[in-house]
Amino acid sequence: GDQRFSNIAATSFGETFNFYRNNFILGGKWQFGIQGAVFSIFKFDPNNKDLVNSDFWVGFPFSYRKEALSLLLRYYHQSSHLGDQFLMDSDIERQTLSYEVADAKVSYDLFNQFRVYTGAGFIVHRVPADLKRGLAQLGSEFKSNRVFLNNKVRPVAGVDLKSWAETKWKLDLSTTFGVQFENSRFDSRRVLLLVQYFQGHSPNGQFYSTRAKYAGIGLHFYF
Repeated sequence: GDQRFSNIAATSFGETFNFYRNNFILGGKWQFGIQGAVFSIFKFDPNNKDLVNSDFWVGFPFSYRKEALSLLLRYYHQSSHLGDQFLMDSDIERQTLSYEVADAKVSYDLFNQFRVYTGAGFIVHRVPADLKRGLAQLGSEFKSNRVFLNNKVRPVAGVDLKSWAETKWKLDLSTTFGVQFENSRFDSRRVLLLVQYFQGHSPNGQFYSTRAKYAGIGLHFYF
């Protein structure tokens, strides 16, 4: 409903690098690493493709897995930056948004097709200083046991619910479904074609207090 953002292209890239992995004394394995990512949105009009906002993210995860159970403890930083040309062409005032979060998540695999997860976080350091600190998340993923078209196309889906004390714990809903293209000779390389629907508070930087509703198509590459 916001005419400034009637058409948006969203891009992102990121990776997790694990530094150390070992067996855990109670069984299973644990590992420690670093995660980094950038999430950007652009105006996608015929005569305007300005960068609107970029969120920069880096985290230090400690993770553990035993059979179907996974645990994640993490400390991460996120900062947001509006595009210069977008600022020049609009009446929006730049606001500094930066924070560090300590969070924990637990997930469990069900029936070799589903994964359910939940977690919570606490903002340790924040700018602006009046940001509320509590965060919560809940969701599920589906990856079909069946693969079609000569074992190359697998149906996938997911739903994610997030809430933040800053937005009065109102739920932000993200759902997605589509197909995963894969090849048994290259297990780590996948291409996903997904349809996504979102309803809630904008996940993009200083617009976090703005209600947003959108649907789109995404192409995702994993290496």
